[in-house]
Amino acid sequence: MQGGEIVQKLYYEMYPSDAVPQRMYGMLKAHKSQKNYPMRLVVSTIGAPMYGVSKHLVSLIQPVLDKNESRLKNSSAFVEKAKEWTIGDNETQVSFDVVALYPSVPIKKAMDVIVQIIRNDWESFQQTTKLTITDIKKLLDLCLDTCYFMWKSECYSIENSGLIGLSLMLVIAEGYLQFVENAAIVNTVNNRYAPRTFYRYVELLMIVKPGLKGRKMLTNFW
Repeated sequence: MQGGEIVQKLYYEMYPSDAVPQRMYGMLKAHKSQKNYPMRLVVSTIGAPMYGVSKHLVSLIQPVLDKNESRLKNSSAFVEKAKEWTIGDNETQVSFDVVALYPSVPIKKAMDVIVQIIRNDWESFQQTTKLTITDIKKLLDLCLDTCYFMWKSECYSIENSGLIGLSLMLVIAEGYLQFVENAAIVNTVNNRYAPRTFYRYVELLMIVKPGLKGRKMLTNFW
């Protein structure tokens, strides 16, 4: 950075003052009794070193991802869109639920995808920030280069993976899904089997942990 890209107020919002390590804990899936109530592993990043930087990157990148034509804001938007569809006798409507999305996203490749999406919308993007593409890449790498967490006072690290609980992983995962979906649709078009309609919506579960200021997002992609 050359200087001046980050104003003082934003600097203090991003600066990791009195930072704490990322902590992993489990959330009981009470609705899955048939599977003996498995746990969803979540990592709390509130107060972690990259929490402020991650939050700011999300505010910059999410509006770019929202422009994707396949993206629906929520399930209500999906219902409204579905009212417009007519399904012929020779057509089939299907739905896909992405399983284990976060562990499956190759972080380094996904970061390159995000950067390319930003490049494609650069004229609009640069109106929201003074950061350059190089700055964005450095901040993404700073947040996602190392996936680590504390569990029972022990520190663990996972290579080329992302955390459920880090807000930045929401846009990383969605951006990579857009990349995969586009490649798949282009392939179907080239083979003359393109779907008539394709939409995706993100189901967000907002969790407020007692005693902590802030919220964490768990995400399902449909």
